Amino acid sequence: MGMFSAAALVLLVGLGMANGKELRNTRTCWCDIRTSPSRDDPVLFTTPEIVYDHGIWTCREVIERCPDACRANAESVLGGSVSPLTQAAGDRVCEALRGSHSDPVNLYAHWKASNCDYTDHLYLGQVCCLEFDVPGVDGMQYFGVPC
Repeated sequence: MGMFSAAALVLLVGLGMANGKELRNTRTCWCDIRTSPSRDDPVLFTTPEIVYDHGIWTCREVIERCPDACRANAESVLGGSVSPLTQAAGDRVCEALRGSHSDPVNLYAHWKASNCDYTDHLYLGQVCCLEFDVPGVDGMQYFGVPC
């Protein structure tokens, strides 16, 4: 941070405190679930955004917190734990994929921190999918099974 930037920050903090207002910025963490480590692959699920808006957040702080928050949101969206995937999470993935996949389907949570020019991904687990036509039930049923 240059001399001017540091001085400007000190001035802004001082003005904010003098006016009785808390200075803060907002950073957001976005998280998508995909079947590849590549961001070019289609999104299978999008999780709710994670907003950091109390206080002043640096990119480093958000980048440190974003992966765990993304994992927690992925578990919420999938309806079960990840790494490894639980049965409920696997069923939800297979329902979204709509078909049998005897080869493992790997899941990755891709995350991005706003205004930080940083993206990354984390591995969530793998599942194989089976498709069944269950008598008396409308449509095909999809189940995640261990590979």
